Amino acid sequence: MRRFKITGRHLPPTLTTAATVMAAVALNRCMKRKDVDKLDLVIRFKHHTDEGETFFLGKNKYEIVVDHHRITHDSWGREYEPDERIAKIVNLIGHEVAHIWQYHKGDLTIKNKKLYHKGIHYHVNGDTETRLQRYMDLPFEKEARGEEEGHMLAFLIKWKQLQTEGIV
Repeated sequence: MRRFKITGRHLPPTLTTAATVMAAVALNRCMKRKDVDKLDLVIRFKHHTDEGETFFLGKNKYEIVVDHHRITHDSWGREYEPDERIAKIVNLIGHEVAHIWQYHKGDLTIKNKKLYHKGIHYHVNGDTETRLQRYMDLPFEKEARGEEEGHMLAFLIKWKQLQTEGIV
């Protein structure tokens, strides 16, 4: 990458290292090396309206925002253990990198401040629960969730290798 940066306050070193490894693994899985080398990517850990979001800032420039303060409990309300929480955050980064790939290949575009997937603008409205369900059914979200699983498996293999080599 041309430029890569992680920002946030009081982040555990394991989290920043894992986020860096996931970003590299996920980008290398879905993009050609020459395209990855042209990217500018900033991952910001801060309060946000969602757990995570990817912003296209212009040609080859992206920002991933992760609200790690929101990632504390699973869907059943069980509190994550510290390592589980890091794994969930890393998985979320894999998901957001899938959106970078969608932007890069032109499947996701922004026109007049509206997000389009393959030329179609999807409008999601309704109450919070209905909106979330509809959002999860969007084709670009389904694709990103599928990609995040593969990214996580590749990350775990790389992480284990780095542990074996004494790097992390």
